[in-house]
Amino acid sequence: MELLTSLVNNIKLNLKKYAILGLILLLGLFGFKACRKLQKKQDSDTKSTVLAPDQKEKIVVDPTKHTITITTKKSDGTTSTQTTFLPDRPTSITEDNNGKLTVVDHKFGTEVRPYLGVGGSLDGTARVHVGTDLWYFHKLDLGTGLDFNAGVFKQVSDFHDTRLSINASYNIYSNTSLAVSVDNRKFVGLFVKVRL
Repeated sequence: MELLTSLVNNIKLNLKKYAILGLILLLGLFGFKACRKLQKKQDSDTKSTVLAPDQKEKIVVDPTKHTITITTKKSDGTTSTQTTFLPDRPTSITEDNNGKLTVVDHKFGTEVRPYLGVGGSLDGTARVHVGTDLWYFHKLDLGTGLDFNAGVFKQVSDFHDTRLSINASYNIYSNTSLAVSVDNRKFVGLFVKVRL
């Protein structure tokens, strides 16, 4: 009887702890959701291209979509909006004496940007990619690297299946790209890579 009473009391004590923990998690989740909703509204207001009556010009930089949008109010009261690709490289925005804005960015060139990726080869093996992007044109990058058989993390013997590859990738969001590669065994691979 004493054992049963002790067990019931122990369960009651733990139930209180789990209920309190569940309540804290639930309140944290609702708090995060409310903050996220507020943040999305603030971001939407920031990205809006509508000018307030007292505004002459507005510049909106969106780093995840790699765009810069310039909205200018003309003398007749209408507005013009110009959206330009904004690379993840140095960019300058200058205003001349007449108030005209100029965005200077490099559309193509060389770079040294390391990346890490995961994907597969058309020979049916899962691959881990490590390499460097060397050339860029707008959102397209060309690079080279090593492809490892994903099994190398389980068995060191799979290390012999390391391949040299060249790849072309297209930026889809922030620092994430979709890539196509060709390795030294002439297998085509598809992978997702993240620039470091």
